[in-house]
Amino acid sequence: MNARMTKYRFLLVVALLAVPSIVFGWLFVSQSQKAISFAMSERAGVEYLRAAIPLLENLGNESAPADLLRLARFDAVRVELDPLFGTGPLSNAVKFALRDQRVDPEAIRYALLALISTISDRSGLTVDPEIDSYYLIQTMVFATPQVIASVDALAQLMSSTQAVPPALSQNASSLFLETMRLEDALAGMRRTYTRALAANKDNSLERSLSTKVELAMRSIHLMSISGHKVRANLLEGQFRKSENFVPSDGKDEKKLAVQAWEAMSTSLERLIEQRLESLRGHRNLALLLSSIAAVVVFFIGLSVFRSLIVELDQKIVFLAHHDAMTRLKNRAAFSEEMSELIEKVQENGGGFAIHAVDLDGFKTVNDALGHHVGDQVLQDVAVRLLRLVSNGDIVGRRGGDEFVILQNGYAAGTVDSLANRILTTLRDPFIISGKPVGLTASVGTAIFGYHGDTETKLTQSADFALDEAKRLGKDRACVFDAKMEAEQRRKVALEERVREAAARLQFSLAYQPQYSADGLAITGFEALLRMDDGDGNPVSPVAFIPVLESLDLIGDVGRWVLQQACKTATLLPPDVLIAVNVSPLQLSKGKLVDDVSIALSHSGISPARLQLEITESAVLADTTVVLDELNELKAIGVSIAMDDFGTGYSGLSSLWKFPFDKVKIDKSFLSDRTIRGRHALDTVGAIIDFAHTLSMAVTVEGIETQVQARKMQELRCDQLQGFYLSKPVPEADLTAFLSQSFTQRTPVSATQGSGRRVSVNA
Repeated sequence: MNARMTKYRFLLVVALLAVPSIVFGWLFVSQSQKAISFAMSERAGVEYLRAAIPLLENLGNESAPADLLRLARFDAVRVELDPLFGTGPLSNAVKFALRDQRVDPEAIRYALLALISTISDRSGLTVDPEIDSYYLIQTMVFATPQVIASVDALAQLMSSTQAVPPALSQNASSLFLETMRLEDALAGMRRTYTRALAANKDNSLERSLSTKVELAMRSIHLMSISGHKVRANLLEGQFRKSENFVPSDGKDEKKLAVQAWEAMSTSLERLIEQRLESLRGHRNLALLLSSIAAVVVFFIGLSVFRSLIVELDQKIVFLAHHDAMTRLKNRAAFSEEMSELIEKVQENGGGFAIHAVDLDGFKTVNDALGHHVGDQVLQDVAVRLLRLVSNGDIVGRRGGDEFVILQNGYAAGTVDSLANRILTTLRDPFIISGKPVGLTASVGTAIFGYHGDTETKLTQSADFALDEAKRLGKDRACVFDAKMEAEQRRKVALEERVREAAARLQFSLAYQPQYSADGLAITGFEALLRMDDGDGNPVSPVAFIPVLESLDLIGDVGRWVLQQACKTATLLPPDVLIAVNVSPLQLSKGKLVDDVSIALSHSGISPARLQLEITESAVLADTTVVLDELNELKAIGVSIAMDDFGTGYSGLSSLWKFPFDKVKIDKSFLSDRTIRGRHALDTVGAIIDFAHTLSMAVTVEGIETQVQARKMQELRCDQLQGFYLSKPVPEADLTAFLSQSFTQRTPVSATQGSGRRVSVNA
């Protein structure tokens, strides 16, 4: 587990380092690509300007028409770059104007300036202050073309012999000021290029550029000096020739300015290209690092994925053969292990035993303490069982609270020894959340060769032995015996018969009379459920009623009994009650009140004629629920009797807690033909007195002799019931029985005869 955690921590650290590397790497690549695209746009702009700005040199000079080579270069560049900058209309206008001698040079000049300005804006040359040549670009793009135009206009003004209009004088002043500004710009440009070109190893570019810039500086400086002498006149709007000023046509100045521009543009192009190479290098490095990180993450992910797949596969394989909660072998895996062991034993000899283990009262733990406690108990049971077994033994869980142990190889006495050690170790309380939880277990054992030689037969034999251990009182171990199988088959056959009878309502009722204490009057009949085995042989209610309850079929059958008994009550005298036994499960379902109401409604009898007999175990199940249900029944008008009083654990306290009308003392207080000792007699008398104190009637069951009847009469019992007085009467014989019972009456105190008052085949 620690090695696995260390591995996952390492993978997590690597992933946490690699993933941000990929993210930030791709972000840097993206930004670098944008910068590259911007620089390429700059380079294209410089290329376009290098073809456009030199065209200004020959404007206004009729003796020197536009250079055809320059025109051809301009035409080639504009065809290539107009789609990039969207300057097609402007460049077309410039192209046709330059080729037509009739077009005013001033118009061509302004068209060129408009094209240059548009190229500058759209190429981004004026909006990137981060590059070293920003100030230089400002000078090149705006100042140089304007200076060339200013020099041209200045030459025209100075060669004029007429006075300059005020507006033109103001324009001339502006041109002089622009010239002075360009002088400052070129000075700054020279300083900038000195620094920018320091990386040039042979300095050839710097020397060439310096020469051309110096020439431009000198020319413009001369212009500015001359301009100082006439500045006052210009500002006054009066322009006159000065005797110290030498007129100039501006050709040399324009040529020098263009040469300086070409030198600067060449250097700028190289700077942009160097920047492109640097950006591409950074981008490629970031791309490489990101790719490496991505590959690392990919292989890490692949490794983790493969580890997870392997781990998941191992987990799936494990869960396919083990119980998820206890991690013991599951039913299928245990069966495979036992089948393989059988083959080995059959080939090589030896033997083994199988122990089926079932926890006693585990359902109570789940219901009372919660399933989380039950789960912890099951896990602790698994741990204890694993500690008991030896190497080669196998412990499995078949489901629920059922476990199984395969004892591989054994010597005399070791089988019983292991079974007893299982009982002993599971008797010790389980400590769950600091609280003890007590449980016991039952064990059923089968031995290979003695109790079966197949996996199915051995498992079945162990289950038979387990059922026998449960039947004998639990917390014990039993080894399989053939009688157990017969008993189990009888039980299975009984369950099948009960299911069939419940589905088809193949039951009947017998009615046992209840007499007054003197034996002269029938006060009521108790409806008793009867069932046969399908061949006409009766099955004891003690056998099949618990099966009905265990199969959860008692509700439907009990509903049928209520309806049938109430229907039969219509045949009885109006002062005779009909008593019906109610199962605890009928009370717990919460539908008994509805069932009683429907039965009374369909039969039409008075509720006072129906008496429900409820056992002590029913009232102990859930005091609040049972009390509410009994109170509702009492509200309907039905009377309630506590049946089999004295067999449970509630004692006399149950009589005053619940609204009972009658107490039926169980026959266990009476022996076969005599009162079972003086203590039993005193107990019965005490119960009768206590019940009378609570205004409850008392019926004693199991009266089989005249002596018993007379004793109960002496104790002031209210009613008697038993074979001495009458056996249960089948429903078909009930009418005949009633007619005879009212013609033959013998008091309980009579001493002659058997004491029977009627002769009925019951």
